[in-house]
Amino acid sequence: MGGRVGRAGGRAGGRRGAKMARTRWASYFTNLQSIAAAVAFFGLGGAAVISSGAPVWGAVAVGTAAGMAAMSGVAMMLRSMTAFESDGTLPIDAAIGALGHVYVSIPARQAGRGKVHVTVRDRLVEYEALTNGDALKSGDPVLVTDIVGSDALVVCAVDEPTLLQGN
Repeated sequence: MGGRVGRAGGRAGGRRGAKMARTRWASYFTNLQSIAAAVAFFGLGGAAVISSGAPVWGAVAVGTAAGMAAMSGVAMMLRSMTAFESDGTLPIDAAIGALGHVYVSIPARQAGRGKVHVTVRDRLVEYEALTNGDALKSGDPVLVTDIVGSDALVVCAVDEPTLLQGN
């Protein structure tokens, strides 16, 4: 019976979820690579049986089995390759603890937003930022301490030697 989980990556339950899983699995069998493997191994298996002097029905049986095995093998390999997929999205929470510089001045005590450039996972990223302390001007070194909402960082001023040691 299973219910449906409402967040991304959740499992769709019931008949709809099972149908979606079957559809995805079937798509690995019905692609060009799987069909080409099936045809090739059907021919190779059948030719091997016929060359040994066996009857045609034996060649069809062995060719079919070889073709289905090849198709299944290719489908399983293609399905296993989906584990290597990555969307490359950088989650904002990865920025906590990162060092950077103010790009657009940030007003004091969360009175408004500015922008910062921080290096997160070897990428230079620009985020909106707020500060709990005094105003920060463009070029000031900062440390990311928290996240506000889904799109802004809370930063605090750091001295230049700290910034140099962090990189």
